[in-house]
Amino acid sequence: MDEDVNQIQIVIETGILRRLAPLLTHKEVEKALFVLGNVTTSTYARSLLLNQNVLQYFSPLLLHPKEQIIQNALWILSNVMSGSVDGVQIVIDAELFQFIVLHLDKVEKLSY
Repeated sequence: MDEDVNQIQIVIETGILRRLAPLLTHKEVEKALFVLGNVTTSTYARSLLLNQNVLQYFSPLLLHPKEQIIQNALWILSNVMSGSVDGVQIVIDAELFQFIVLHLDKVEKLSY
């Protein structure tokens, strides 16, 4: 676990997080989502990303035709909401909760 935290810290220190948000609109969004999903396991990285208004890019991702992209977007949102009433409120305020509900019927199909 400490190794994971160290690796996340290295990613944070590169300054790449501020450049990831705009990549969420790129047609090759998968790699950006993978990085975001991993770093959002860190509370500090989560707050940095939220300060970059990263959630503004999520509506189209949650309606994407590729299930893998939807799955990764939901994973990131679950990381944002995990253990924090504030995190849940941020997702609600970003008007993304409706998309989560939309995908509840697909939960059994998605493998995490």
